[in-house]
Amino acid sequence: MGTKKLEKRVQVVLPVRVAVWVEGQRPTFHMACTCDVSLHGARLVGAKGIKTVGEILAVERGKNRAFYRVVWIGKPGGPQQDQVGIQCVEQGKFIWDKNLDELEEQYEPLLAGLGDQLKAEEALVELTPGVAYAEVFSDSSGQAVARGELASVSYKTCHVRIVDQAPPRGSVQILITAPSFDIRLRGHVQASDIPGMLSLGLQEIRRGDRKAFGVLMGGSSAKTVAGR
Repeated sequence: MGTKKLEKRVQVVLPVRVAVWVEGQRPTFHMACTCDVSLHGARLVGAKGIKTVGEILAVERGKNRAFYRVVWIGKPGGPQQDQVGIQCVEQGKFIWDKNLDELEEQYEPLLAGLGDQLKAEEALVELTPGVAYAEVFSDSSGQAVARGELASVSYKTCHVRIVDQAPPRGSVQILITAPSFDIRLRGHVQASDIPGMLSLGLQEIRRGDRKAFGVLMGGSSAKTVAGR
């Protein structure tokens, strides 16, 4: 599966200055804030002038500066409107003046607050191919153990199409990515009798990602089938 690890990501609001380039022009500078940060990435809110995924930005925090690639852009009217996800392209650069080891990731139960809606939310939603992808990481080591296309999802489980052997049962963290958002979850590997399909039980969601998860569940490109 390789050596990729899921980085700790913590919610912290930090003002930053962002330089955006337009071809043939000088860079324009805008102020923005972080929603959360990791060792090599961040989610920004309020960054202006960003047009496309893959765009390179310069992000400044105090006297520190590094170049970042845009990996997703929140859609207008969407759950992560006015937000962008960025990943550092300079190896070894760390611009945040916070010790991430001292800060905790914030998760909450995925089923919290559903109440009487719970039975309705148990239905499994099948996703159109290419809508979203999932990477699965061991909760104990942080190492990647599986990745593939997200095939279906409910508030209790999700299924991922994989080509490699399914990982053993155990606690995992799940990173779901789409062109306009990302979602982090915690859960566990379940038994599956469908070849090439990884079944994951879902338990917790990163605080702030619940609206994006709701869009994933109710998107126009998805269809609901009977609960399994």
